[in-house]
Amino acid sequence: MKKPIIFLLVLITNILFISAQKISKTELKDKIAGAWIGQMVGNIYGLPFENKFVDEPAPESRFPFGYTKNIDKLQKYNGAFSDDDTDVEYIYLLLMEKYGVEPTYANMREGWMYHIRDRVWLANRAALGLMHLGFTPPFTGDENLNPHWYQIAPQLINE
Repeated sequence: MKKPIIFLLVLITNILFISAQKISKTELKDKIAGAWIGQMVGNIYGLPFENKFVDEPAPESRFPFGYTKNIDKLQKYNGAFSDDDTDVEYIYLLLMEKYGVEPTYANMREGWMYHIRDRVWLANRAALGLMHLGFTPPFTGDENLNPHWYQIAPQLINE
C-alpha cells in the first residue's frame, strides 16, 4: 500500500513542479528587467555604506542615510555605473550574447582577462591571477589554489 501512495506523491510533485516552471516570455523579460534594475539601484545606494555597519546596524538617527550621496558620481558617467558588485554580471551577459546561454570555461576566462583589469578584490583578484597563469573556472575558485576561495563573488551572486 505504501508504494502506490509514494508513487502518487512523486507523480503529483513532478506535475506541480513542471507546471510551476512555465511563464510567458513577457513575464520572464519583466522579471529579468526587475532584477537588473534592483541590482543597479541597490548597488549605487549601498556603496556609501559598504563595510561601515558590519557589527551593528546603522543608528536610526542616520536615516534616511543620504541616498543622494552618489548622484554626482552617476551624472559623470555616460552609461551605467559599474564596480566589482556588477561588472562580473555585465561580462557574463556579454559572453552569453556572444557564445550563447552556456559559454565555456575558456570563454569565461577570455572574457575576464579582456574586460577585468583592476578593481576586483580578494577571491576575484586571485581568480584573475590564476587565469593569467592558464587556469580556467572552476579551478580558479578551488580552495587549494585560491586562498580566498570562500569569498569568490561569481559563485555567490550568479549561480
